[in-house]
Amino acid sequence: MRWPHYQNVIAFFVWCWIASASSLVAKEWWSPITSTGRPGESNHFHDGKGDPPFTVQPQQPKQQTWSMLVSCSIFLVTSLVSFPVASYDWDLLNGSVSLPESLPLQFADRLTKTKRSLQLTRPQIVGAGSGGAVFAFDEKSSQSEDFLLKISWEGTSKTVQRECTTLQLLEDRGVQAAERCLGSFEYPRLSREEKPRSMILVTPYMRDAVASVGEVTTSQAQQVAVEEIARTLVQMLAANVITIDVQPLISKTTGKTIFIDMTEAQVLSPSGSYSFLDRSLISSFTSEMVALIPEDYWNIANKATMDELGRLKEKETVSPGDVQRVEALLEEQTPFFSITRSR
Repeated sequence: MRWPHYQNVIAFFVWCWIASASSLVAKEWWSPITSTGRPGESNHFHDGKGDPPFTVQPQQPKQQTWSMLVSCSIFLVTSLVSFPVASYDWDLLNGSVSLPESLPLQFADRLTKTKRSLQLTRPQIVGAGSGGAVFAFDEKSSQSEDFLLKISWEGTSKTVQRECTTLQLLEDRGVQAAERCLGSFEYPRLSREEKPRSMILVTPYMRDAVASVGEVTTSQAQQVAVEEIARTLVQMLAANVITIDVQPLISKTTGKTIFIDMTEAQVLSPSGSYSFLDRSLISSFTSEMVALIPEDYWNIANKATMDELGRLKEKETVSPGDVQRVEALLEEQTPFFSITRSR
């Protein structure tokens, strides 16, 4: 953590006060208490001609010096109010990040359709990758929610913005276990020389997360994780969005699962007429999702996929053709799914 603005401001303030005070002392010390000359001819010393001495009071220099001191004080106060209290700095492999101790954000909540304001404090780095760095904040500042801020590097601003768009698309298409992107913001640059960068605000932040079902503490919580993985597989196939870099976060105690980092996500053709490349991407995605499910839980995964397909059939926004497309992909791509065995 550093105080880049404060150091310069306070240093200038101290220099200003020392210079002003030195000037005042010098004027008091060297200004003559009495001198000779006629009125209007100040600082004319006695020349022996018998002119009566008169007193000169150097009030104007004092007033100028005190004006300088007051100006220095005003400068200090306005500067301290204008600049952030502190900044936190990280020098990482792909770039550096600086954030103020308190970061205000405003965004339109997509769920409540209202404008929200946040004051995120005390940033802490959670991780960094090729797309950007991710930061968490003090729990007390999160207003009963856990938020993460992902900050792009200088060359990945569009990539991070596109990730937010993808997450919002997943939310709109009913993918429940994907993290939510609440908005995109401009990174607060400390100098004009820095290139523009982007920040996205996502939720939730799972503080007790593990990366595999086997690390979850209880069998009941493991079952919850498997069910959420299977449901997400169905929901993402129905949404025609896949990713070739599946990254789950699984609560170690509850099994609740969220999927993060959709930097590599691809939106496929809505018609279902997949190209060879599309089918290759789908195969890679389903293979990664299936690999998250221990073989002992395949029956549970199979039931969860069937239940989710049943919910899809009841949605007015999902056509029968889309359900058939997802069923065909599951039959083709997953070892645990069997329509004939489940009916």
